[in-house]
Amino acid sequence: MSKTLLVRGTAGLPVFGQPVVATLGSFDGFHQGHIALLEKVNQIKSGWLKEGLKPTSLVISFHPHPSLVLKKRTELKLISSLRQKLQILSQYSVDFLYMVHFTKEFSLCSAEDFVRDVLVNKLGINTFVIGEDATLGYNRRGNIEVLQKNLEIYGRKLVAVSKVFGEGERISSERIREAIKCGDLKAVRALLGRNYILDSYVVSGVQVGRRIGFPTANIKQNEQIIPADGVYVTKIFFNGKAYQSITNVGNCPTFSNRSHSVETHILTDENLDLYTHRVEVEFLEKIRDEIKFSNIQDLQEQIKADIAFTNAYFKQNQI
Repeated sequence: MSKTLLVRGTAGLPVFGQPVVATLGSFDGFHQGHIALLEKVNQIKSGWLKEGLKPTSLVISFHPHPSLVLKKRTELKLISSLRQKLQILSQYSVDFLYMVHFTKEFSLCSAEDFVRDVLVNKLGINTFVIGEDATLGYNRRGNIEVLQKNLEIYGRKLVAVSKVFGEGERISSERIREAIKCGDLKAVRALLGRNYILDSYVVSGVQVGRRIGFPTANIKQNEQIIPADGVYVTKIFFNGKAYQSITNVGNCPTFSNRSHSVETHILTDENLDLYTHRVEVEFLEKIRDEIKFSNIQDLQEQIKADIAFTNAYFKQNQI
């Protein structure tokens, strides 16, 4: 599996092997609609390889997210970290992730100018793969017909990929965000095609879990969406190894004046030092909502029951 390389802007833009196939989008979450685009890119690239050519596959994306720059949102939590995006693109043998710095000035670029200046002159693409309902350029005027017409001017080809549906509706990153926010992990799996994973670091906490006999790793909240408050069956990945775990999301209402946190109790006898290290927390099943207990003993008993549920879950599912 070749590693996808990140390219930011045009400074130091590498010389791409020819021909070049590219697709474009925010690709937040790499849901099944996004995967359909990557599979089409791979299919085209594979065809060129069989012809003895040395093609390049390219994903074009934007940072910051256009909706933030254009003030359509004041905040946008992401499904995927940049590291996760590169990992998924590597799995699909994509050669480069080209990140365009999105600004208000860039938003005024017409579809015609984008085709000429970016796709043709800067990136030298031969085939452009995009969703059938995608639009780009100023005021989103660049629909499939406009893009195809302008690509043909330069002897380039457009390939449109059909929309992908899940549970009767078009799959979108927004639907997945809402499912994560609601803690609906079943819907997340159906739409995303895999479990949701939080990619972050372990930071110092207030040691409440340790004091009551259930030490936890305090996961730093970053640009990714945090699932709804509650207790979850999880797996935590650290240093190349997966550990069964249980994760509490919320304010720990039994203890007053607690800030919102994501805390993972790892079901292992190993003495793990996770502080400052990067970890990934995979959310598998929601056990229950967060509860305020009248005393520490009741909380401890509930945690024991949650752990028993988690152990039974892993035994039943053999994961």
